Amino acid sequence: MYNHYHNITPRTINYLEDRHSRMRKHEQSLASISRVRDDRGSSAPKRRKNKIITDECLVKLWQRYDDGRIDIPAFLKAVGLNYFQRPSKS
Repeated sequence: MYNHYHNITPRTINYLEDRHSRMRKHEQSLASISRVRDDRGSSAPKRRKNKIITDECLVKLWQRYDDGRIDIPAFLKAVGLNYFQRPSKS
């Protein structure tokens, strides 16, 4: 990031603006593809099995927390271990 202290010129970075513009166009094209798929009545794309398992584990953790079986530190530790731990390079 550039330092703009005492800068009186416009504060833009063309590279970042161009990149953001390309990302927005890509997002818009993905949204239009999903709208066409929905209009045709097609099913949603299949999810990976590991993502489904991960979501199920998170729902179980939320349920345990809501039931009062675990407290916030235990909940956050479990979420951190399940979702943010880097896989070992074995």
